[in-house]
Amino acid sequence: DADAGCLLGAKIIAKLVREKPAAILGLAPGRTPLRLYQELIRLHRHASLDFRRLTTFTLDASANAPAIARLLEDTARSVPHIAASPAPVAQFTGFAGPNPQLTLRAWTDDVENYLQIKSNLGLTLLQTLTTQKIPLK
Repeated sequence: DADAGCLLGAKIIAKLVREKPAAILGLAPGRTPLRLYQELIRLHRHASLDFRRLTTFTLDASANAPAIARLLEDTARSVPHIAASPAPVAQFTGFAGPNPQLTLRAWTDDVENYLQIKSNLGLTLLQTLTTQKIPLK
């Protein structure tokens, strides 16, 4: 059932956010994931789920997801202090209707400057997606 699937999805995302509060998530636009987002809001308000360090982006349904995944990985590799091993990886974490959800995982050995590196990565990704005219919602 769709409601149970959304609740499970919210539970999975909440676990990720608690374990890796500075994660980068690709989210789906539109009405399909609405129940999932409502549950995340409820968890934020009533279970202290903190999204302040989370970075999200949303891809348009018409985007070529495999090509974008490769672009995200290549872009992450170009950011200073992103580890070459393990290599950055963009993973498909699901679909909401026709919209792909991608999560980019990248690592650094420079933990003291982690937040600055994460910020540089996010800005570089945004610049690359904008330059490539890849629609975000």
